[in-house]
Amino acid sequence: MSSFPLPELKELSDLVGDAQVFSLQQRLMGESMIVHDDVGLRCMRFSEFSEKWSEGEFSRQFDPLTRFLDKLKPENQHRWKRLTLMAEALKQLREECERLLMAEPL
Repeated sequence: MSSFPLPELKELSDLVGDAQVFSLQQRLMGESMIVHDDVGLRCMRFSEFSEKWSEGEFSRQFDPLTRFLDKLKPENQHRWKRLTLMAEALKQLREECERLLMAEPL
């Protein structure tokens, strides 16, 4: 989601409507959901996330993603195609992980 312009979108006539969430912004979002507790580090639960969302500073960290998602509709070709490409990449990653998990140890 951080590449811009995305090479796979070059066949679309212009870049109007394309958007990205930069790598550092993605990292900030991920790190903001880390909880330090007695056991160690873990990702916050949905209930914790929902409660923390009401804190303005926390939810502002997700502004780049919410701005991207707010205009995500099939008629916005750039963002829609970017999302479908990401879904395909995640599918390929899952298949590769499953293949590796099924492989016999060396």
